[in-house]
Amino acid sequence: MIHGANGYLACELLSKRFNKRTDAYGGDLKGRAKYLIDIVRVAREKTSPDFPVILRLMGADRVSTKGGNEGWSIADCVEACKMMEANGATAIDITSGSQETPQWSRPYWFMPQGLNADITEAIKKGGVKIPVWVTGKLTTHGGGRNPAGRQGGLCLRRTWADRRSILADQGQGRQGRRYLSLHL
Repeated sequence: MIHGANGYLACELLSKRFNKRTDAYGGDLKGRAKYLIDIVRVAREKTSPDFPVILRLMGADRVSTKGGNEGWSIADCVEACKMMEANGATAIDITSGSQETPQWSRPYWFMPQGLNADITEAIKKGGVKIPVWVTGKLTTHGGGRNPAGRQGGLCLRRTWADRRSILADQGQGRQGRRYLSLHL
C-alpha cells in the first residue's frame, strides 16, 4: 500500500494549502499529483500485472469544509483518483483529515459513523471503476446502513476486525468482488 494521506509528503504535495511549488510538482492538480502518479506508475511497472497496487489517499483535508478552497477537497480527490486509476492503481483506500484536523484521521467518539462514506460515494459517482475502500469509524451499521455503501470494500483496524455483523454484511446485495483490508 502506498500511503498518500494524513499529512505524509504525498498528501502535502496534493494540497493547495501546503504545496506552493512553481515547478512540475506544483500548480494545478495534475502538477500537485505528479509525485504520487510517478510512484503509482513505477510500482505498476516494477510488479507483475496481477500484483495489487493499492493507494491510501486523503479524500478531503476537512479544513476547506467551511467554504474555503485553499486545501484538498472531495472534488480534487475525485479527479486525482481518476489519474491514479489511469496510471495503474488497482484500489484506493480513502481516509480523511490532516495534521490540522486529526479528529477525522483518528476519529473521536463524537464523530459520525462511517464518516468517509460521502467521499467514497462521490469518487464512485465520479466514474472511478477500480475498488474504492472506505475507512473511518466503521464501528456500527449507522442505523442499518452498510458502511461500505456502494464502495469497493472496508478498511478496518484490528480492534474492529471481530465485528461479525459488519464483516457479514459487507457487500450484501452487490455483485462482484468484495474487499476487506485489515490494518494490523
